[in-house]
Amino acid sequence: TYNSKYISLEEEQSAIINFLILKKDYVYLNEIFNLDCFNEYSDTYKKIYVPNQIKVINSNLEIFSNNNNLSIVKRKNKLDKRVIEIKLEGELFLYQGWFNYLFNRL
Repeated sequence: TYNSKYISLEEEQSAIINFLILKKDYVYLNEIFNLDCFNEYSDTYKKIYVPNQIKVINSNLEIFSNNNNLSIVKRKNKLDKRVIEIKLEGELFLYQGWFNYLFNRL
């Protein structure tokens, strides 16, 4: 949820967002490739599919956030420029029912 709005995501997109919420810091793109929902995919397919899913998630987040303060940020690693790191910028939390939702927002 974001500002009392629900963002519906596909299974893979939801797994990516959940992973980024739990980590709260920059993670390597390779860590996202190793999520359980991508086990059936080949490595070459993951390299194309996962970045595209991240772009889709980012466009959905831009639609729901009015002043663009919620997005997925990518950067290159400082030591190895070939490694991409990703972080969820902004505040987003998992929906856990109306009771928990109300008390988390107070």
